[in-house]
Amino acid sequence: IISLVPYEDKHFIQNVVTGEVLHLEYRIELENDLQVIEYLINTWNQVNDIKLSVLTSSLMKFSSKKIVVFTEFIETSKYLETELKRLGYRVLRVDGKDRVYKSQAISDNFGISGAWRDEYDILVSTNILSEGVNLNRVSVVVNYDIAWNPVTVIQRIGRLNRIDSIV
Repeated sequence: IISLVPYEDKHFIQNVVTGEVLHLEYRIELENDLQVIEYLINTWNQVNDIKLSVLTSSLMKFSSKKIVVFTEFIETSKYLETELKRLGYRVLRVDGKDRVYKSQAISDNFGISGAWRDEYDILVSTNILSEGVNLNRVSVVVNYDIAWNPVTVIQRIGRLNRIDSIV
């Protein structure tokens, strides 16, 4: 096939066959992709998370209270844990993967059956704690993400529907 190609194109085809041209083209495309990704990261880092800002300003009103923040997604719970810790809050994060390992800390810091410790102020949880757990020492429930099922919201509130609770 190469012998049928005009002489000036033979060099290009040989480079394609050996991978030199493809390597160069992929490298250029990857460098362009990297520039786009870096731009997106820089833009994202400059965006103020309004929802987080509202949450943190609300949390300041209840600084002496135990608070539970419910979210639908594990990644959101990790994000909230990181951001709230960065702001100086003492945060315990729980999801379905680690509930068993953290059950004693949950009970000790937010329930009444534990040792009444005060290691954490805020409990960030997925819906794993919206049923079957009594968080009697919690006074404030925050629904960071509203569940698609309204029963889930009611179950979340039911974790602490007690005197002096704010929902």
